[in-house]
Amino acid sequence: FPSHDNIGGENGYLVSKAKCNYGYSLDANRSLEIVRRGDKQVQTYKPGYFITKKLPFKDSAFDCVTMIAFAEHLEYPKEIMTEVHRVLKTGGKFIMTTPLQTSEFFIDVLDKGSSQLSGKLVKDDHKQYFDLSAMNSLLGKKFKLIKYQKFELGVNQLFVDKRV
Repeated sequence: FPSHDNIGGENGYLVSKAKCNYGYSLDANRSLEIVRRGDKQVQTYKPGYFITKKLPFKDSAFDCVTMIAFAEHLEYPKEIMTEVHRVLKTGGKFIMTTPLQTSEFFIDVLDKGSSQLSGKLVKDDHKQYFDLSAMNSLLGKKFKLIKYQKFELGVNQLFVDKRV
């Protein structure tokens, strides 16, 4: 994709590995802007951006938007999905993963001893869960589902949608 935005950025890892001319990784702690010129990649760290209801980009700014394991953390998912539609070019791809509620048990067991949740329980950190039906309802007619797949023992989901 020529341009790529990753929401819930994880310090820019995904965007830094993507083969795009322009990338932006949006995260509350710090954001990362990447511009590629030939074989050179220029990375500029930007202040963090706390994602609430708006995304700080122009209309139709990106060919691809990704959201990896982040939708379940959103306070205002409907508003953010509307914003994803706004910043994606027509025909652009929206690639997202999000766990099913059945993942809570596994995450709680696997997370013992890690600092990722800082002592919180998954149910306290995840605002809500989206199965296929709920996600299709949330995205509405603004997106067309291209691919849906469960993975990691069926507790995580991949959605690939196209902006219409």
